Amino acid sequence: MRVAGIDMGARSIKVLLLEGESAAACRVLLRHAVFPAGLDLDAAARHAYDAALQTLALAPAEVQRIVATGAARAL
Repeated sequence: MRVAGIDMGARSIKVLLLEGESAAACRVLLRHAVFPAGLDLDAAARHAYDAALQTLALAPAEVQRIVATGAARAL
């Protein structure tokens, strides 16, 4: 299973892509960060997620779960 974690802070958006069968037995595929220039955190999060997927040549359908945390996680 592949899982994306997105941390939406006030100054940066960080994406972590993991792969594995359980939390104890997973490996990090990629860490990616974006520093948004404007106030559109939703667009910045989408950009960071898309860039992370592109780096690994993954399609969105290949990620089974997305978890968000941080100040702007409800966007």
